[in-house]
Amino acid sequence: MRASVPGQPAPGKGGAEDVVPIGAGGARARRADRREAIRTRILKSAREIFFRDGFSEASLDEIASRAEMGKGTLYRHYESKAELYVAVLAENGTAFEERMRDAVRGEHAAIDRVREVGLFYRRYWLDHPEHFGIFWAVHSQAFIGELSRPMLEEVTRIWERPLRVLENILKQGMEQGELRPCDAWVMANVIWRAGNSAVECLVTPRRARVVECSPEAIFRDTLELILAGLQPQPS
Repeated sequence: MRASVPGQPAPGKGGAEDVVPIGAGGARARRADRREAIRTRILKSAREIFFRDGFSEASLDEIASRAEMGKGTLYRHYESKAELYVAVLAENGTAFEERMRDAVRGEHAAIDRVREVGLFYRRYWLDHPEHFGIFWAVHSQAFIGELSRPMLEEVTRIWERPLRVLENILKQGMEQGELRPCDAWVMANVIWRAGNSAVECLVTPRRARVVECSPEAIFRDTLELILAGLQPQPS
């Protein structure tokens, strides 16, 4: 007996309902294009509203209005505000990770690659300050509390991937004796959190003016302090 192929009718069970009408493939493609165009409009509007208002205060009514569609259409694509936020986060997180990998590609000393991570971090967030606010809303309990387990796992993956890139750089540097021994995962998190605090001064400079200190100087010296701490200790 001949086995059936997934997506095709089993032998002997074909019929009129199994015949794909001429032009049906084109119609499906057009519907898929329309759905993708709608999702693109929703994500663009959501990104703008989430950046301006944050997760808690953002209004799905306003997101739908700005995307020029009814709220029902929005809900057919995203069932909740949390799901929509994760979609925006995923889109930004993928772009961030790809550009970070590009920034550190090449055969360079580990300390120089860590420096490149820092300089990339500065460039990226200065060019995309709205992404910084969206990315860091994952610390909001209002946001976390609305996530289902699958969505929380997706947020964790988005958050971890760039950290794993940095962790691998640190591991390679230690294996080659270029960096001092440490727990690479812990150190990657230390660097990430210190870098975020320094970048926040650049992205939101008005906060830094509460205490007069150059945001650029804060970032520069934070990076140099991190790099100095990674150097092997003299024997």
